[in-house]
Amino acid sequence: MRMTASSVPQSEGTGVPTKFTSTNGLQLSVSFVTYLLDILSFIIISFIAIPFGKAILPGSVANSLLVVWGGFAAGAVLRPLGAAIVGPMYDRIGRKMGITVGLIGSTLFTAVLGLLPTYAEVGIWSPILYIVLRLIAGLFIGALIAGGLVFTTENLPEKLRGLFTGFAESGANWAHFLGAAWLIVISVFFVGTAYDTVGWRYYFIVVLIPFFFVLPFLYFVKESDIFVRTKAKKKTTDHVYRTMFAKGQMRRTFLITLFASIGILGYDNLTENQFPTFLHFINGVSHINIATLVLIGALGAFAGSIVGGLISQKTGRRPFGIVGLIIMIPLSLLFLYLGGLKGTEYYLILMTILPFYFVPALTKVNLTLFLNETFPTSLRSTGVGINWNLGYGIAAIWPLFITYGFKIYGPSFYAVGETIFLVLLAIVSLGAFILSKEPIGNISREELALSEGNAK
Repeated sequence: MRMTASSVPQSEGTGVPTKFTSTNGLQLSVSFVTYLLDILSFIIISFIAIPFGKAILPGSVANSLLVVWGGFAAGAVLRPLGAAIVGPMYDRIGRKMGITVGLIGSTLFTAVLGLLPTYAEVGIWSPILYIVLRLIAGLFIGALIAGGLVFTTENLPEKLRGLFTGFAESGANWAHFLGAAWLIVISVFFVGTAYDTVGWRYYFIVVLIPFFFVLPFLYFVKESDIFVRTKAKKKTTDHVYRTMFAKGQMRRTFLITLFASIGILGYDNLTENQFPTFLHFINGVSHINIATLVLIGALGAFAGSIVGGLISQKTGRRPFGIVGLIIMIPLSLLFLYLGGLKGTEYYLILMTILPFYFVPALTKVNLTLFLNETFPTSLRSTGVGINWNLGYGIAAIWPLFITYGFKIYGPSFYAVGETIFLVLLAIVSLGAFILSKEPIGNISREELALSEGNAK
């Protein structure tokens, strides 16, 4: 039977929340900015990859990009470790403390890249320092999102979970919007060689904007209600990993959800996260036009997050995921067409990239809901955090393969490599959703069980 929000209690007195409260609003603000900073810290290099790469390793564009994406991948690979270290703290102590630690670390170690000495100044130490800073930032980014992913979703009323999780998830889309808007500012103030020599340094300031915005909300927001109730009932565990992997069913669940994350988050990274570099290097689009394209694309992704959350709440996570991923397989072929467009064909480029913003956003918000509802409260931050960060950690490896491919075969391989990887990633995630169980309603049933326990 297909599970929907109506499958669980929705009336007052059941222990299942039915109204969106001011506390939910504060939690939503924190999760929104958490998503924003997670993606902004992760993708910030993609907006300035070519001038930044030339600064830390002069020479061919291919070699510079290999170093840039190498550091990108190094930081992403350590994201799961950050989630693995802090995740159990979220599940034993609470969500707020872990979010605070991750927020401060990820912001500061990303912003300091603007002070990085160039190859002309320190030689080979420049790319080495870059990779070290990305490694440290990756740890904190993984720690940050392990809490932000669950903080709002696990506390929302069932009937509103899709809509408001979609809004929280849209923080990732607004990261692209903010990054593109700041690129316009930098491009206006730093023209010509000034952009390549010093303009890129000022680009890293952008991560400080949402950082200072969210600090007041973190101070005033309350701890997650369902976590507090679970801890009070002594249903949390001091042995998170032993509990997660001791039972065969939970191990199977973790692996299925992991493949879902690898496919969807890998697809996301190879589309909207790669567009600034692809459009500049392959299509020859100007900095200003790249920024406007990403701004419009981010609005399309925002719409996808909201629409995806709403529809997923009606259809269930599993069928919605299956349909979305089936659509994404033929959609991938558009990358071949995009690779042949000229930078002057602005509107054709826009119409080609918009589906890559909208459709993956549908499946990405569905993945967030799917992960949150699959893992119980006592394991949620650890299970969701490691899944999400492993998905993005592995996602950062694909650009390295593609860059190496066009280093050998030439720039024409860029679009071909993108297309091949996108098709494969969509198929991987599709298989995971086919093998999964429908999780909608699980959080509300858990809340009801906690309430019934209190009544006894």
